[in-house]
Amino acid sequence: SSGSGTNVLTFNYTVPSGHEVSNLGLCNATALQLNGNTLKDATGNAANIALDLFNGLVSNTNIAIDGIGPTVSSVSSTSDNGTYGIGSVIPITVTFDESVIVTGTPQLTLETGDTDRDASAVDAVVDYSSGSGSSILTFNYTVASGHTSGDLDYGSTSALALNSGTIKDAVGNTATLTLASPGAANSLGDNKAIVIDGIPIWYISKSGSDSNEGFSSSSPFVTIQKGINSASNGDTILVYAGTYTENIDYGGKTLVIQSNSGSESTIIKPYNNAAPIVWFKTSETSAAKL
Repeated sequence: SSGSGTNVLTFNYTVPSGHEVSNLGLCNATALQLNGNTLKDATGNAANIALDLFNGLVSNTNIAIDGIGPTVSSVSSTSDNGTYGIGSVIPITVTFDESVIVTGTPQLTLETGDTDRDASAVDAVVDYSSGSGSSILTFNYTVASGHTSGDLDYGSTSALALNSGTIKDAVGNTATLTLASPGAANSLGDNKAIVIDGIPIWYISKSGSDSNEGFSSSSPFVTIQKGINSASNGDTILVYAGTYTENIDYGGKTLVIQSNSGSESTIIKPYNNAAPIVWFKTSETSAAKL
């Protein structure tokens, strides 16, 4: 690179991706080559370019080379195995093979639904929460209405994304974000047995009110139709004992409407004797039940 006319020559080494050594040194005594050029003193004597390994780079410096970026070794969770419902917070941990520095908000996409439900409930995109400076990054997933999974996992090997952020090691190598295949060794599904049940149950009671939230037995709706209007495909509407005077329309939704205490004690009568009492008329599937 420079130094001609002096007794010190400089060779600038740029560390490329993939280079790694604990103490940078010379390959051998013939590591210095003329490469078709000349190396002489002022009077024209050719230089002896054989190198002294005992007084070489290793002896005079202590330079570590790290040109290999971090990789993901495992995805798991600190939550216990079991079933989790709406509002539950499940920390998902992504472990790298070395400590990483995070900027911005990387995201992990989990598979939490199917296309028969509201499209917004299919995948949960979970923001990075903590862990920069360590080898374990945490993404806190909150179970939302409509989310379901028999064994929580991400959907693909590319489920971890930078989202305009960065994940690098201490010397600036960019991390490889490729994950183990879903269900394979070291995946979330392999390491944990977490069941997600975010299918809401809507509660209907003669003592309720349609201004209630409807999500709990302590705050039920009073009409079945209010439950239908509030529900999404796949939801269950649980009706407590009583006589309900109304005509109900499923509105094209795939819902299960069932009695809490049996059909004998839960009765639907038509309002003003109008028929039909129950409408299945707007592309409901066979999964819609009463």
